[in-house]
Amino acid sequence: IEDGNRSTPGQHDVLVSSTITSTHSPVFAITSEGRALNIRAVEIGEVKGRSRGSSSAQIFATGKGEQILTVISPNEENLVLVTSNGVAKRITPSELAEIPNGKQVIKLKPNDKLAAAFCCPNGVDVIVVASDAQTLRTPVDNISIQGRNAAGVLGMKLRDGVKVIGAGAALGDGAVITVTDIGTAKATPFEEITSKRRGGTGIRITKFTKEKSL
Repeated sequence: IEDGNRSTPGQHDVLVSSTITSTHSPVFAITSEGRALNIRAVEIGEVKGRSRGSSSAQIFATGKGEQILTVISPNEENLVLVTSNGVAKRITPSELAEIPNGKQVIKLKPNDKLAAAFCCPNGVDVIVVASDAQTLRTPVDNISIQGRNAAGVLGMKLRDGVKVIGAGAALGDGAVITVTDIGTAKATPFEEITSKRRGGTGIRITKFTKEKSL
């Protein structure tokens, strides 16, 4: 890294994920289709200054409509996967490292997609947010560690027509930021979200008036 300048994203573009690794280590892109796409770090073209860089879709060869949820380099933390239908599982770094390029990290049921993928240490809580503003905070240790061909366990119970829209680890003094379909926004500190058992519906963190969904 030659300087401390940030890269310059394109219009309507934001940074989704970053990872620190060595030149010849594998970098994995986890996608909405539940696939793990990997290349060596050295294969990612080097850019200087504040360049936008190369297209991640071209680098990892994603399919049509397939979105990259995160990029990671396997370390000591397990990878947590949460689907839009509320299914969850954890996969170990050693298991991830052995997955062939383009293969599934989770067995998805029909009409289901991967909604979130993130690394998380043991002993902390994860927070799952649904489109109806129901939010579940639950210990990550209650989510089963499974192999790549397993379908996961019930992470959050959803009402009909509702989908999980995001999830992440509850680390530090953070907050959940929600934005509704009409543009209203709210920040809810982690400490206001009570930890509950896995498989529940959670609590509502945003009251809808004219809004219909997050």
